Amino acid sequence: MAQKSPEAQPPTKTLVLCIDRDDDVGVKIGAKTPIIGRDAVASSAMQLAVKDPEEADANAMFEAIRIYDHMKTRVKEGEELRVAVVAGSHLGGVDADRKLSDELREVFSQFQASGVILVTDGFGDREIIPVVQSRAPIISIRRIVVRHSESIEESWALFTRYLRLIAEDPRYSKWLLGIPGVFLILVGALWQFGYIREALLGFLLFLGIVFFVRGFGIDRRVRSISQLEPPGLVSLFATVSAMVVWAISLYLAFVYAHSQLGSIILTPKDFFDNFPALVRIFIEQSANLTLLGVAIYLAGREIYCYFTRDSRFWRNIVGIVFLLPLTVILFSTARIIENPQASEYVWGLAFSVLAGIIILVSSIVVVYELRKKFAHFFRGVKTES
Repeated sequence: MAQKSPEAQPPTKTLVLCIDRDDDVGVKIGAKTPIIGRDAVASSAMQLAVKDPEEADANAMFEAIRIYDHMKTRVKEGEELRVAVVAGSHLGGVDADRKLSDELREVFSQFQASGVILVTDGFGDREIIPVVQSRAPIISIRRIVVRHSESIEESWALFTRYLRLIAEDPRYSKWLLGIPGVFLILVGALWQFGYIREALLGFLLFLGIVFFVRGFGIDRRVRSISQLEPPGLVSLFATVSAMVVWAISLYLAFVYAHSQLGSIILTPKDFFDNFPALVRIFIEQSANLTLLGVAIYLAGREIYCYFTRDSRFWRNIVGIVFLLPLTVILFSTARIIENPQASEYVWGLAFSVLAGIIILVSSIVVVYELRKKFAHFFRGVKTES
């Protein structure tokens, strides 16, 4: 008898999840999150709407209830539904994500959902989605955007509301009012003493620094340093130390190259004519310190991976072992660049490459056996905070 082709079945447990990333439900009504169950969510949504009728998170919570009620009328046999609200932190960034992750863990410990319908107010979706997907697949995303009247009066009211938000909310006021205020005081002082050019230059530098820091999230990364565990601090110290060693190696190589060839290289043609000599000098003068920096970095990663039981510990061992033959290969290359006619240097490079391959393969085999032996100690790849 012919069999029917299998069809995709709906998840047996579906969670309608509303996320309040900035914890308005906790800050404004003092509700303890996570909030699980229709009645509890409805009660909190009502309190939040009464406390602040303009709050978008209240609308998102009501939408989560509406979706839950709609799905309840169409629930299939064996399928379970649950609605819940989790909150982050008004501080945002890492603090919000960590609190969200903890509350998601608590929700899933009570209801092992196999699929999630995500309801948000549209703020910070890109940060929220990976946190939720680490727990269960997302079936659908519903973004709630409150519609406003297009009349001039209500547009003005909306504009003044956002101005008040900028003035009163510390998340925005320190960036949009505090720092510019300090800078305007300095610019005014410089202007008073006739340093107009310096004031304009300082203003441009200030804007550039702010855009750079906020654009690359440097401020969030600096704040996250205080939350690092000791293994993470060791890894950070090793990374910074390695970067310092690399910078010193490049500086020393540049100074030596300038002392040797600075009086010779005067035109672009001179540069290309002496390019092989430049490469040789940079390899000879910077290779040792550069590889030392790599070793420091890998050693820091080794310590981090050991204490966090990260299985990448073994990969870093292979990298450290390979540094020795790599050093020989680099110096052999420098000798060939210096004297390409010398066949003994070519044979020396070939021997170095062959020895490097043998050492690399041998270390991989040894590490593979050790990895199997200590598999109970190390876990899989761990996502770093």
